Amino acid sequence: MTPAITNITPNLTVKNVQESIEFYTKLGFSLRIAITDKKEFHQALDKASHYIYAQVTIGNLEIMLQSKESVIEDNPFLKNLSIASSITLFCEVTGVEAFFASLKGKVEIVKPLNTTWYGMQEFYIRDNNGYILGFAEKAK
Repeated sequence: MTPAITNITPNLTVKNVQESIEFYTKLGFSLRIAITDKKEFHQALDKASHYIYAQVTIGNLEIMLQSKESVIEDNPFLKNLSIASSITLFCEVTGVEAFFASLKGKVEIVKPLNTTWYGMQEFYIRDNNGYILGFAEKAK
């Protein structure tokens, strides 16, 4: 029997959880929860704490951010993998032109806004850990 998969949430291995939270909040995400190395749960960042895990959300979407040390502790088989590997997160958005304009000069744009042969208007950025995020909207 095929399982009924109802959601996929990426869990990104990151160099620094707090810096990653700050990066994603610049994109419009909100912090849902952050967990310290002492296993304390926070709903707001405390500059004095060292975070090992966080969840950020935008609308109904969620991304998990987990420190490399914590990932390896939970899943030792990931020890020798690079953190960004070859994953690309492709995000459908509304108002892609305005979103692109709001990010210019604030993030590393690896592919500027363009209209593709398959009818999408899209651009790509690199996050603070090397992951590539694509943002796209059906071209008008």
